[in-house]
Amino acid sequence: MALLAFLVIGLGLLGSGEQAPVTTPASSGAGSVDPAVPEAEPAETGAAPVVPAIIVEGRRPKRRIDRERYENNPTSGLQNGTIADALRRVPSVAVDAQGRIYLRGQSNVQVYIDGHPSTLMGADVRGLVLNSMPSNWVSAIELITIPNAGLANGDGGPIINLITNPNRKPGGFASGDLTTNGSDRTGISFSGSYGDSRLTVSGGLSLRDDRQGGASNARIETFDTAQSPLSLSQAESRLRTRTRTEAFSGGLTFTPNALNSLSAQLMLTRSTGASESQVRDSMTDGAGLTLGRYDQISRQSEDTRGQALTLNWTYTDLDSGQTLKVNLNASRSKAPARALDQFTYRAPTVRQSQTERLSANSTAMTILSLDYERPLGEGLVTTGVSYNQTRAASTTQVTGEGVIDNGLLSNQSRDRQTISAIYGTYQQPFGEYWTVQLGLRAEDYRVGSNQEGRELVDRYLHWTPSLFVNYQPGPSAKWRFAYSREQQSASLQARNPSLIYQDNQTLYRGNPDLKAQVTDKFELAYETFTENGGTQARLFYNPTRGVVVPVTRVLTDGVIVREQENGGSGYGLGLDVSTGRQLTTRLNLQLQMGLAQNRRQTRAGEREQATAVSGQTVLSFGISDRDNLSLMYMVQGSSLTGQGKSKPFSFSSLNYTHSFSPALTLAIDIQNLLGESVTRQRYQTPTLVTTNESRGDNRIVMFTLRRSFVQFQR
Repeated sequence: MALLAFLVIGLGLLGSGEQAPVTTPASSGAGSVDPAVPEAEPAETGAAPVVPAIIVEGRRPKRRIDRERYENNPTSGLQNGTIADALRRVPSVAVDAQGRIYLRGQSNVQVYIDGHPSTLMGADVRGLVLNSMPSNWVSAIELITIPNAGLANGDGGPIINLITNPNRKPGGFASGDLTTNGSDRTGISFSGSYGDSRLTVSGGLSLRDDRQGGASNARIETFDTAQSPLSLSQAESRLRTRTRTEAFSGGLTFTPNALNSLSAQLMLTRSTGASESQVRDSMTDGAGLTLGRYDQISRQSEDTRGQALTLNWTYTDLDSGQTLKVNLNASRSKAPARALDQFTYRAPTVRQSQTERLSANSTAMTILSLDYERPLGEGLVTTGVSYNQTRAASTTQVTGEGVIDNGLLSNQSRDRQTISAIYGTYQQPFGEYWTVQLGLRAEDYRVGSNQEGRELVDRYLHWTPSLFVNYQPGPSAKWRFAYSREQQSASLQARNPSLIYQDNQTLYRGNPDLKAQVTDKFELAYETFTENGGTQARLFYNPTRGVVVPVTRVLTDGVIVREQENGGSGYGLGLDVSTGRQLTTRLNLQLQMGLAQNRRQTRAGEREQATAVSGQTVLSFGISDRDNLSLMYMVQGSSLTGQGKSKPFSFSSLNYTHSFSPALTLAIDIQNLLGESVTRQRYQTPTLVTTNESRGDNRIVMFTLRRSFVQFQR
């Protein structure tokens, strides 16, 4: 018994130094996200009744070293805090007013719930859930910058895992919000939850109506092998779109006893869109003589519908520490679209023509997974299997007189992909300061496609090893080394050789021979903790084999086709530093800076290199107990495109919230506060140079009124 008590206390002391404490201003309206603190141990008074209190019959959960875990403690903030408020207290994480998440400047963040993808975190309703559900719905937040062998799924990108609170008090809540900019952007959302210790029911409804505008310029230059100019094409376009989105999500969780938990989630989405663009295009030859000039008006409509169902069974035995999870995800989507293009030619002759494009795309996906975890001595073993099947169908038909031969654009295809995976990880402490985790994942890929009667079949096996080493000499600092082999699989669309019409001069074509690129990710991190925050420095090196690069070729006069192919090798090397500080009781600062160098080699042997500086600053100030001000500024440096570099871009937002009462809040969000939203790209080969510049709506001001209609406990 004494040995068991010693192990429990020792594990608690080890866990107490793992996370950086991040406090929250009292005016933020959210609970703080603090480091993991072990449950309080009774004082040794010598009294007999005290001794049983420190004896734990079950096993204490073991901390995993492949992630950073931040315990959510909502007691120090106001009671109307949301999950988004809790996420904002985690170092290197930023959440804007619409629920978009940025982690160390990256926007391709996956959000899991209890270790699995969830329809509740889909793109259509993620913002609703994060901005409406109370923060005490989550007991902890895990940051996984490099997924281990058990979590690697071919999608890439970091993972934020929300650990739900198993001890939520019985009761429920219901809230809604209205978002508008006063003219062309409006949204209404409702969400609610009710339950007790055995049954919890939750749901949400979101209605959005967005009108947006933008402009772009495109320039295409072609040359012969002697670098003499052959043609120059220039296009100016303006675009207006309107999108109406409806999304519903509902779920229930049933816990019949202390060992079992059953849950089901359903999501329904529909998006209808209409757009109109005006293009003015001109083309000249190498001598500057006009070859063609025309105006184009395009009108397009689409109707996209999706359904997703998730079923989960979890068995947890606290006495033995064993956990078994069975998860089933089934989803499908359909997206028919119609486009009408009208051309008015001014040179070399005056005439008019019209082209109609009809397309229909559908995708169905089924994922079945089983995960098992149990302690093994002082170590922790996890293992699992998964089966993922995706089917896609695409049909395109073009009629009328167009810029190029329309026969190339009418096609039909059927694609399928099956991924079978098995994985295992083992974590073991060595001495007082060291912990090691090993992992291995095997995935069998089967890809097939039918392109108008032509069968394409591919099959290959991929291995994903992972290694994590943690060294923590004391409660205020630690070192971590991480390695994982990440595979970024090509999508079915990227492998589909059918031509897809993007605009009057640009086509997209998939590459059926495209393989996944494989990246070995190495990371060395050092982290320090203080009472007012923490700092982390991360050095990374990511060599890549079979790097996927976009390729642009001239199909006919003034028309280009874009596709992807596997090039040679490449790498990314850089340093990332992030810090979070509670400067005063009301002022919180999060700062992230990164320096990265990227190099790639195309199939033709051409090399390209880019050095980029990126950064993100989030400054939160509690003006009063009812008012909070937050400023976010993010800048992303140049990135490689496979045929050149994309130009740096930045994003800024200012958010002000005022709480009229614990149940009524007004938020004002200003996007692109410090400048216009502009994206520039340049592609270059010895015979082709293309430049593109697009500009979105400039400064956007959004107002959100959030009302908690019901918030009670039983």
